[in-house]
Amino acid sequence: MSDVRAVEWSARVRFFRREVELHFFGQPSRSLTRSYKLWSVYPRFLGPAAGCFGAALMKDAALVRDIVHRIGREVQIPVTVKTRIGYDHCESHQFLHDFIQTVSAGGCRHFIIHARKAWLKGVDPKKNRSVPPLMYERVYYLCDQFPDLDFSLNGGVKSVKDAIDLVAGNWSDGTAETDALLRRVTKDKSIKPLKGVMIGRAAAADPCVLAGVDTEFYGLSSSPPSATSRRSVLHAYGQYLKRCDPDREKSVFPLLKPVVGVLSGMPGHRLFRFTLDRIMREKSHGMPAHAILQHAVSTVDESYPGVLDCDLGLPKECRYDKLPLSDTAEMPGTGI
Repeated sequence: MSDVRAVEWSARVRFFRREVELHFFGQPSRSLTRSYKLWSVYPRFLGPAAGCFGAALMKDAALVRDIVHRIGREVQIPVTVKTRIGYDHCESHQFLHDFIQTVSAGGCRHFIIHARKAWLKGVDPKKNRSVPPLMYERVYYLCDQFPDLDFSLNGGVKSVKDAIDLVAGNWSDGTAETDALLRRVTKDKSIKPLKGVMIGRAAAADPCVLAGVDTEFYGLSSSPPSATSRRSVLHAYGQYLKRCDPDREKSVFPLLKPVVGVLSGMPGHRLFRFTLDRIMREKSHGMPAHAILQHAVSTVDESYPGVLDCDLGLPKECRYDKLPLSDTAEMPGTGI
C-alpha cells in the first residue's frame, strides 16, 4: 500500500480495532514498514499479511524477501505472505519452491497460498479468480517440502465442510502421485499439515456459510448465541454498529456491506438487499448504519414474517410457504 496516509486513517477508525487480518501490499518496503508499525500497537491484533497480493511481485522473490525482512525488524507481530502459486508461464513446482525458499529467508514463517496462478496480462482481476485452474496439490507439496513452515490454503473454498476436508487431506485430483503426497502430509508426524483454510468470497456473499464453524471446525460444544438465526446475527451486528463512531465514516456502505448477503438463498433476500441499497444510495438519507439495518429488517418482517427466525442450518433455496416457521417467531416491526 503505497499511500500510507490511508493506513493511518484506517488505524484511527474504531471499526477496525478488532481481531482482524490486514493485507498490505506493494513497495517500497519503507512505506510497508511504517504501515505495520501503525497496526502493531493493538494488542489483540492477529498476524497481518504483507506483500505479494500483487502477483507481479512474484517476479522478484528477493525484493519480497527484503520487504519481509525489513518489516520483521521493526515490528513485534508476525509477518505473513499471501501469494499465488505462480504467474503467466512461471508455474512449475521448482519456481514455487524457489520463491518460498527465498522469501522465507527474510523471516516469513506462514504463507497463505491462493492455489492458482495469476495471468498478469490479458485477464482482469475478476477472471483471475476463476480462469486459472485451482491446483490444491501444490499447497500440499509445500507442506511436504517445507515442514518447518506453516501454510494455509486459499481459493475456491465455499463451505466449512470444504475447509474440514482440505485440512484433513480428503481431496484428490485422481492421480497416484497426489494420493501418495496426501498420505505423507496427513500421516507423517514430521510434516505439518495445513495450518488453516481461507474462506473468502463465499463468506462475503453469504455470511451464514460460517454458521457452524465454531462447532464443526473448531470443535466447540455450541455456537455463540448470535449464531442461532439471521435475526440474532443482525441483532448482534446492529449493536456493534451502534458502538461504531459514525463520524469516522464518510459512507455507511463499508459498514453494511458485510451483511448484504445474510439472506442469500432465502425468501426476502432481494427485498433486504434492495432496501439497504436504496437507502445507501440516497445521499441525503441522514441515517446511521444501524438505523438503516433496522429499517431493512422491519421491511423483511413485514413482507416475510418469521423468515429471519429460521435456523441458520436450514437448507437454502426454499419456498416461503415451505418454511418451518415457529409460533415463537418475532412479529413484524420488532427490533434487532
